[in-house]
Amino acid sequence: MARPASFDREQVLEVALNSFWETGFSNTGIATLVDRMGLKPSSLYGAFSSKEGLFIEVLQRYSAQSLAQIELLLASADSPLAGVRALLDAVARDAIASETHRGCLLVNTLLEVGRQNRTIQHEASVHLAEVEQRVANNLRQAQAAGELAAERDIDTLAALLMTMVWGMRVLGRTHPPAAKVQAVLAQIQAML
Repeated sequence: MARPASFDREQVLEVALNSFWETGFSNTGIATLVDRMGLKPSSLYGAFSSKEGLFIEVLQRYSAQSLAQIELLLASADSPLAGVRALLDAVARDAIASETHRGCLLVNTLLEVGRQNRTIQHEASVHLAEVEQRVANNLRQAQAAGELAAERDIDTLAALLMTMVWGMRVLGRTHPPAAKVQAVLAQIQAML
């Protein structure tokens, strides 16, 4: 019978999340992970089966946290369209103000290992699709409220906005000038 884990799983996942976010999946070795987490390799493998298993759980944790923040932004605005605008504003602010310029872990992951690892690609894609669905829901509500024209194709608009958001996440990794990000944001906002 296996011994129960003798570590704080949430704390270990947070340390792993930051490690993967800093250096990516491929460049984060087991030795680095166990050192930062204060675990033995056997404990890591016992709890997560593999580096990939740990990474999948990290992606799920990151995604849940991000989705909760996005849902709060969308729901706390004065109107459905204002919620979408608030989300776009938050992404732009993050691209400018982030000291680490780490971008989005999901987007980074797809750019790094998407084609080489179908399991990780699927996991990241599922979570990005959830965000797109939340944006599409708000856009549908905005359309029903008369904030968007009835003939607008909401699914295509949501996909376009998310493509722009992903691009802004990548732009943020380049340490862009604030004026550039604000100009990009203004063009995205003008599409609404």
